[in-house]
Amino acid sequence: MQPVLLGGAYVFAFSLIRAYFRQKKLQTIIQKQQFQNEIDALQAQINPHFLFNSLNYLFSSALLEKAESTAEGISTLSEMMRHTVQEARETFVDLDSEIRFIENYLKLFLDRMPKSIQDKIIISINVGHNQLKIPPLLIIPLIENAFKYGISIENPMPLEINIELKEKNLKMIVSNYIVNSTSNVEGTKTGSWNSQQRLKLLYPNTHRLQHHISHQRFEVELDMILN
Repeated sequence: MQPVLLGGAYVFAFSLIRAYFRQKKLQTIIQKQQFQNEIDALQAQINPHFLFNSLNYLFSSALLEKAESTAEGISTLSEMMRHTVQEARETFVDLDSEIRFIENYLKLFLDRMPKSIQDKIIISINVGHNQLKIPPLLIIPLIENAFKYGISIENPMPLEINIELKEKNLKMIVSNYIVNSTSNVEGTKTGSWNSQQRLKLLYPNTHRLQHHISHQRFEVELDMILN
């Protein structure tokens, strides 16, 4: 009887061990599947087609609800995202396209600002239509830098953006008072670091980027010869 009981015990123990490892394997498979589902969901969220389809849906919904201002904002944002996702992969893009992106950015920014801020911002863009090229998203960091440090709801201060093209010479001046900096004034240069590096690589001898600081007023001046 003892060998039979011992054999039965071994079989029972083996069954328990096998069931345990089978359960562990099943749990591992489930965990991997859950992880993959999370990855797929994240990828879907950042997929350009998913993004643009979602924006188109929101645009249509806003029109149905007669929210024209919201629909216009969604349309502008969609155009900006398309430029960022598609054209930003290129080394150079049409200047017209880049200027359109900047204008959309400025429009979205101003639309959400109170009138007290809008009245302090002066924008002048005069480039006309041409066949010139420019690296994508090269100029916008210089403008974002001004908004980051020069905009205050409590204390609106003047901010000026001037972009002008003469033949192939593109000149931009962005000027603002520093009202939103907790560090020293020199820190305002960090926002344009990326643009500086790209200019050095792509326009080693055909650009000039200068910063001027005077009485809490910061000005960045860019001159470059386009192709």
